[in-house]
Amino acid sequence: MPKRLSLALLLTISVLLALATVAVASEISTASPEHWILNLQKSDFGKVPAPKSGALTVNEQGEKLSWTYSGEDEKGAPIKASFDGAYDGKPYPVRGTYPATASYKRNRDGTTAGTWTEERYTSQSVISVSPDRRTLTVKNTSTSLDESGHPITWTEVYDKKD
Repeated sequence: MPKRLSLALLLTISVLLALATVAVASEISTASPEHWILNLQKSDFGKVPAPKSGALTVNEQGEKLSWTYSGEDEKGAPIKASFDGAYDGKPYPVRGTYPATASYKRNRDGTTAGTWTEERYTSQSVISVSPDRRTLTVKNTSTSLDESGHPITWTEVYDKKD
């Protein structure tokens, strides 16, 4: 795999990291799932081709976190993933299209720090939820480099689905 990450992997990384912050902003635990849809118009994929779709469901209860993701990469190929873990900064397995580990830790400012580790790449994310809890934003930086030798960065924006 070249130094550059594929869109499918980049999307999977950031989506899965985004999931960790959904309940953090509310200061309360949510036992029922929350559903989010990728907003392609508000997202900025930079030099990475935009995916066709993305949807995620998050279940958070106290320090426990689980999520599922499904979507399509830029070519329409399906992406699926699931996670069961905690907000303790420890890596837990991600199962699905791109096996990896992910860890999440709540920050004092109400955001969540996420780390995604795949065979040869790591991505760091800062994840936040808007005050009205209708928008989820994920700012990502990967160890993968672009053609200029700079880390690949991208921002994904999700809208809450009622």
